[in-house]
Amino acid sequence: MRAPAARELTANPYAIWGLQHNWLSQEESIVHCITTQLLENQVTLAGHLKYGPLQLTPNANQVAVELAAAAAARGLKTIVFVNTKRDAISVANDISEILPLEIEISQVEQERWDALKAELGDLSHSLLSGPASAVPHNSAMLRLERDIAERMFKRHNGAQVIVATPTLAQGLNLPAQLAILAGDKRADTEKGGRESLEAHEILNAAARAGRAGHLANGLVLLIPEPIISFVKNKPLDMKVVEKLQAVLPEDDHCVTVADPLEIVLDRVTQGQMTDPDVHYTINRMAVLRSADEADEATHLFDLRKSLGAFAAKQKEETQEFDTKVEALRQAITSEEIDGVDQNIAVLSSQSGLSAKLLIDLKTRSPTH
Repeated sequence: MRAPAARELTANPYAIWGLQHNWLSQEESIVHCITTQLLENQVTLAGHLKYGPLQLTPNANQVAVELAAAAAARGLKTIVFVNTKRDAISVANDISEILPLEIEISQVEQERWDALKAELGDLSHSLLSGPASAVPHNSAMLRLERDIAERMFKRHNGAQVIVATPTLAQGLNLPAQLAILAGDKRADTEKGGRESLEAHEILNAAARAGRAGHLANGLVLLIPEPIISFVKNKPLDMKVVEKLQAVLPEDDHCVTVADPLEIVLDRVTQGQMTDPDVHYTINRMAVLRSADEADEATHLFDLRKSLGAFAAKQKEETQEFDTKVEALRQAITSEEIDGVDQNIAVLSSQSGLSAKLLIDLKTRSPTH
């Protein structure tokens, strides 16, 4: 689409607030919602011409930029979630351009900036361009860069916005008053096209607004895909209602809990013995069984009392599960060795390295 035409694709952004949990039983015709205009100015959408009329898309990152900049200008600490590491950098830079604030650097931060400069040779090589109103946060950044970004955002007079990828931000405990999710879909790398985020992923990102020890309450805005619209003072269209319900559907308000050892059991059965998770699990269990407290270790790893065993019993697949456990037990037995002292046992169990390897290294050590 040509640039002049693209600039005409504008709209006023509104928030549709659902006043009930989607999983509460209710008649479809009764939907309790209110709307609020979010910005005085219009935002630019995106669109494309394909086999018919113009198809509008939410331009989620740019809309998130406008919303975050407006919120930050009013003093709201804001966290923005984007889909990719590259988006985290570009969105943070775009917000900083709209909201150019003079951010003072604390003494502790200055020490870290100096260390970062020494590490990279020059700050121009850093993904964190410098003190700004918005900072990125993703796994492509050095740990020192992420530490600086978090410190700047935590200060009340520091950065007002932090832009993160959802995966890395799961453990963040930051004082965000507003969380903006730039879209509820992501690229489907296996099938192509786009796929919806899972309900628990949305809930996890939304939980970043208002954190224990920081803020009692928080606000969450989700920019949906595709775009939804409404007519003021009229009931919401059923397509809009279905979209709202799809974000947190009735059967997804709880997260499915699975036993992670089931993945290891499946891979062992398939002969994937070089798989890192399989290798790590076997080494940890083998060294505990080889240690002095063998009886206790064996009891600790009685997989017949695991969550996976319970799930298999519920599905009447106990025999198949026992076969997988026996395959794992044989693999563990093959790794058991004598002469494992307490230090080797602790180091092997913590690192997942083979006790055989650690004993060999200890034997070859000059100080041994």
